[in-house]
Amino acid sequence: MENVGQLIGFAAMAVSTIIYWQRRRKNRLILKLTTDVLWAAHHLMIFSYSAAATTSVAIFREIVFYNCDRKWAKSKLWCVVFSIVFVLASLMTWKDIYSIVPAVSSVLTTIAFGSKKITITRAFAFLASVGMLTYGIHYNSIATVINEFLTELSIIASIIICRSMKRKGEKLC
Repeated sequence: MENVGQLIGFAAMAVSTIIYWQRRRKNRLILKLTTDVLWAAHHLMIFSYSAAATTSVAIFREIVFYNCDRKWAKSKLWCVVFSIVFVLASLMTWKDIYSIVPAVSSVLTTIAFGSKKITITRAFAFLASVGMLTYGIHYNSIATVINEFLTELSIIASIIICRSMKRKGEKLC
């Protein structure tokens, strides 16, 4: 089961590498939702329950964020509710001090994907990624470690390329 979990993690990693290159917020959210489903399965199969729990909650977060144009999903209270649920999920699955890392990273990701500004999304997602990189190292999740390294590289590259294009007067990002 652990080997299958690692493979699912690599599938999640493949999808994760293209999230921050998307111009449209809805596309970023669809890809983030896809990775959340895959990461939840990955962490469950490698017995990393805090990350599995918080990522499962994140699936619902992405559904709410995707529907932000609907009345029921417009409230900023969603960010608070999800943040509280992330912390509760970590506390309920507490194993060691690292159990809080997925909750903190998920709160940062909530801020990231709750924003309609790509610069905010990239900045807070980068911080969340650093946390999950630490978590992945601790729980020996090869896919998580590689994913977070690639995510951070992708975010940095997208910032550099977008700034360069902006200076040249081109609009891609």
